[in-house]
Amino acid sequence: MKRVMIVLWVVIIIALVVMHTGVLVPLDVTDATTSAGIMQIFISVGLLATALYVILSKKYDADVQKWAFGVIGTIVGYWLKP
Repeated sequence: MKRVMIVLWVVIIIALVVMHTGVLVPLDVTDATTSAGIMQIFISVGLLATALYVILSKKYDADVQKWAFGVIGTIVGYWLKP
């Protein structure tokens, strides 16, 4: 499971570097909604990765796993809102 987390963080860091260099999106894009949307995605991915790690690792007790399930439900609800 640690390898999965390491790979996930490496992918996130590479994505941030690519976004910062402007390879996929030109650097002259200054639209606030674009940067806000990108941050929403990264925060969601980070929280989902953390919650999935807690659930799948089986190292944590039931209270912590309830928190993780709650985080996943909240994020899914946020992205499915109309």
